[in-house]
Amino acid sequence: MPAQGKVTSDLPHGKNKQPRVVNDSVCPTIRDCFIYTLFIYMDININNKKTSITSTNLQELAQEMSLPEKGVAMAINNQMIPRTEWANTPIAEGADVIIIKAACGG
Repeated sequence: MPAQGKVTSDLPHGKNKQPRVVNDSVCPTIRDCFIYTLFIYMDININNKKTSITSTNLQELAQEMSLPEKGVAMAINNQMIPRTEWANTPIAEGADVIIIKAACGG
């Protein structure tokens, strides 16, 4: 379980927010899991906008934000991260993430 982040029992808000079970030992049955499921939210800055997320790495963030498979670049704290490293790049509370999407036209 990540040390940082906020724990809440509220339903997730926003597009594609996914629940994350914090402690499965309190969930002996499906009914209990539904009752005791907790969500971890972390506040980061995405393109200079404060955003609450449930992702723990850049790959999860791309999925949470429904980013396309191609034409997207991400930087965390002013360091560009290759797509091949997104799954291995953790996101910390307060991180500055820049997302750049390629656009056609002129």
